[in-house]
Amino acid sequence: MTTDLRTTSRSRRLGASSPATMLASAGLLLLGAAALLLAATMPTKPAVMASLDLERVYNSLNRQAAADAELQAMADEMQKGIEVKRVALDELKADLDSFQPGSADHKRLLGEIEFEALRFNALVEFNRQKIEARRAELIRRIYGEIKESVKTLAEQNGIDAVYLDDSLPPIEPADPKGTMQQISARRMLYSSQSLDITDALISFMNGKAPQ
Repeated sequence: MTTDLRTTSRSRRLGASSPATMLASAGLLLLGAAALLLAATMPTKPAVMASLDLERVYNSLNRQAAADAELQAMADEMQKGIEVKRVALDELKADLDSFQPGSADHKRLLGEIEFEALRFNALVEFNRQKIEARRAELIRRIYGEIKESVKTLAEQNGIDAVYLDDSLPPIEPADPKGTMQQISARRMLYSSQSLDITDALISFMNGKAPQ
């Protein structure tokens, strides 16, 4: 009778520990599955990197030269209109000497000159803003084309990531605060020239028709 009680007690103890054992086994299985999943998502080879001097790309592209020519033509055309207004304003100022200061005609012409001067200055500012807006639009457009060309070139050559090499331009002379701001704004301290694809990108883009 005593033996039966011991056997029953041992069976109860084994039965009580079974859920814990099952949970531990399940946990191990989950950890194993997570490890396999992580291994499957890890890169099988090191990433291939490349660098780019964006400022040199802009300055060397045929697209940028065409954009500069467009802006210059736009500015030249606007300048013609400004010169017409300037000549007309100068003529009004010259006519002012024909009238006695304080006379009705002098006051009338003086008011007209002030009004035309305001219009002239407004035209100059309007033209400036219009040119700057067009310049910004062209910069955005060319930047979009650069990004697309970088993507194509990278895919063709097995490159995984392209970063901007901002270690190249020198630090401009400034006070200590300005100098530190320039340094803090940079993200790259050194990049090997063997990673540079600037020339390849310039050749690639200059060989393509503008979009």
